[in-house]
Amino acid sequence: GGKFVETVMAAAAELERNQNQEQVLRRMRARLEMGFSPFCPPPGLVNKKDAIHGKLLTPDEPLASIYKQAIGQFRDGLLITLNEVKNYILQQYQIHGINKKLSINGTRNILSELLYTGYIEYKPWGIPLQKGRHEGFITLETYNQVQAKFAGKERPRKDYSLYFSLRSLVLCDSCGRPYTASSSKGRNGRYPHYWCNTSS
Repeated sequence: GGKFVETVMAAAAELERNQNQEQVLRRMRARLEMGFSPFCPPPGLVNKKDAIHGKLLTPDEPLASIYKQAIGQFRDGLLITLNEVKNYILQQYQIHGINKKLSINGTRNILSELLYTGYIEYKPWGIPLQKGRHEGFITLETYNQVQAKFAGKERPRKDYSLYFSLRSLVLCDSCGRPYTASSSKGRNGRYPHYWCNTSS
């Protein structure tokens, strides 16, 4: 008799778990349809209690500003590889006293995070791209330009040339901005010359 009761109780508990799970998934889907993200927030965003909406994604400073700068520099070709973006972010962490690690995969996730735009989408549940209820810190245009880079669709920078291949890669020690470049005449021809526009 005891074994039978145990089996029935286990089955009832399993049924309750499944029903609870379905209820949770229904609530999550409803939140998504209303423009809220029900998932764990990505770095750079945090859930804050909102009197009207409950939990609402909010930019988490200084991370949001660091990621905004990194994404913008990658879009503009000032940072070219994932490794450069990663190193830039880690440098910024150090400046702001943030003790946080970052992998190449984590770097790519930062560059590919749609929630940073203030928009929301969840294809597995058929939730189309729509404006979310939260404020983003990059534009949808910037997001699309970065994704186009990953897809290999972007055009090279207008000022890129093999002669100035280090342009945008060499940073000024004083201000941290990329050097600009031009050619200088030497005894045996012309040579690339790099300097900082902002340093006096």
